Amino acid sequence: MRTSSWDSVGSPPPTSGSYLRVEVELFCSRGQVGFQPAYFSLFDADGQLVEGVPDAAGRDSLSVVTLSAGEQVRGTVVFDLTRQRATLVLSDDLRSVTAIAIAG
Repeated sequence: MRTSSWDSVGSPPPTSGSYLRVEVELFCSRGQVGFQPAYFSLFDADGQLVEGVPDAAGRDSLSVVTLSAGEQVRGTVVFDLTRQRATLVLSDDLRSVTAIAIAG
């Protein structure tokens, strides 16, 4: 995670009153690995799953991409959530890879 920010505006407008925007940078150290916005999940302070809003990231959205060794990609994932503590989780099809706490 490079940065996170809370915004009260966006297109489409947030239904909760705010968006959590998270800029991520992903790096492939060996072999090949695929990434897409759907690999990111967010859990609110009560442990409830919050769905991503890919359209709200606009042109900064994390792309669906396959990286080879030495390549990296940056992009933004967005979640519709009232401002609160949350946990961002990166998973692939089989397992959770990492979890990062985000302050409210």
